[in-house]
Amino acid sequence: MELGIPLAAIKVNGKFTDVALSIADKLLTSPSEKLNSTLITVSEKQEWQMVGFYTLTSDDQDMISVPESPVHLHGKTLDNSRGGM
Repeated sequence: MELGIPLAAIKVNGKFTDVALSIADKLLTSPSEKLNSTLITVSEKQEWQMVGFYTLTSDDQDMISVPESPVHLHGKTLDNSRGGM
């Protein structure tokens, strides 16, 4: 809360199927830019590690994630075959 933004850190470990990934080619440099990303789904069951942030308000959600998504996670499979952190 030091910056006045109510955020919670998240850590998720477990076996998951149908994990949807968004892969972006660059970070945004201004609020007017739109995120260009590729969406893929990893359908096979794999062991994942994920970390990220949750925010409550819609204004802050736009800052940490895609619109209307309160969670922003980075994750990878334990065998490093998918994702990255």
